[in-house]
Amino acid sequence: MVQLQGLVDSGNTVVVVEHDMGLVARSDWVVDVGPGAGSNGGRIVAAGTPREVATEGSTPTATHPAGHYLSLGGDVSRDQEEKR
Repeated sequence: MVQLQGLVDSGNTVVVVEHDMGLVARSDWVVDVGPGAGSNGGRIVAAGTPREVATEGSTPTATHPAGHYLSLGGDVSRDQEEKR
């Protein structure tokens, strides 16, 4: 995570395909592809900040960032989160 954050802090755009909801919740922007796996997926079902995607609620992924993101206090910055 430190390496990814270093890239972002240097002004780079970083695109990551990830299923770790902790990392997803710390992202600036999330694109949720689904609604399922394999032939049941491949469509963008939600996009936005983790909070926006979490409150979308109509996708299986939506509930996971919601719990993690909101457990951090909602609008907690990365610096504050790292101190926890």
